[in-house]
Amino acid sequence: MAPETREEKVKRITDRIHKDRGFVYDVLGFGAELDPDYFEVYCQMHWGFFKEETRHLDPKTRELIEIGLLAFKGMKHEVYTHSKKALRLGATMEEVLEAFEVASIGGGAPVLMEGLYALKRIHDEQQAEESK
Repeated sequence: MAPETREEKVKRITDRIHKDRGFVYDVLGFGAELDPDYFEVYCQMHWGFFKEETRHLDPKTRELIEIGLLAFKGMKHEVYTHSKKALRLGATMEEVLEAFEVASIGGGAPVLMEGLYALKRIHDEQQAEESK
């Protein structure tokens, strides 16, 4: 088999990110184009280790933990994308909300607010999609 070209490697890496996230951040795709070797390792470190398989925690539970941490850090976009991923992995809106409620005990009201903004955005998108 012929060795993988640089373009094929970049496509494989960005396809992998897209499969996990549902999209590729422009900057990650750009980074993969600049240095595919680094971003292959980066993707393995960030997404490849856990994949969507159960280890000690199931993937949905890991996402619910992640969204609380991201909300605590004030990472609006990431709270939104990881909330969508938690829902895709089978969480209900109520479970996602509960993750923010629990995280707000230690992280304060801003954690809950970040979560509510993300959930409202997702809800509104779902409503708009249903009305089409």
